[in-house]
Amino acid sequence: MSQSLDKIMAHVGASVLELAIGYEMKLAEKDHEIAVLQREAAKWQRKYEQLKQRLVVDGEGALKMAEAHTPTLEAVVGKGYNSDRTLRHHAKAVVDMIKGTCGDDTKKQVTLAAAVASRLQVIKYSEMQEEEKVKEALLCSIREFYEDL
Repeated sequence: MSQSLDKIMAHVGASVLELAIGYEMKLAEKDHEIAVLQREAAKWQRKYEQLKQRLVVDGEGALKMAEAHTPTLEAVVGKGYNSDRTLRHHAKAVVDMIKGTCGDDTKKQVTLAAAVASRLQVIKYSEMQEEEKVKEALLCSIREFYEDL
């Protein structure tokens, strides 16, 4: 009787081992699938971030690509600087002028720069808050859209 019990135990042990190996293989496959899906999700997240940077809202509240919106923006506020180098050159001239006026007093320099910025500011603070609310609503909508994909 003990020999048949030993045979049964050996058979059960082999079956359990076979099941465990099968489950380990399935678990490894699932881990691989999860890694692939995570890479894919990261790729789509990068694409989402790139698209988010290119979207703007036009006057009617519709989404448009930034390139399509640029001529309208240029008509309203002007063309601006054609290169970062030119902008840096002119910014350096302004910084040098502020430093020349205020000397080495950092607090005066910052105060003067803030005063200049506030005088040149086109959008009022309350309008900026509304613009931020619109941007946040758009980003939430875009996130939901991509989550549904």
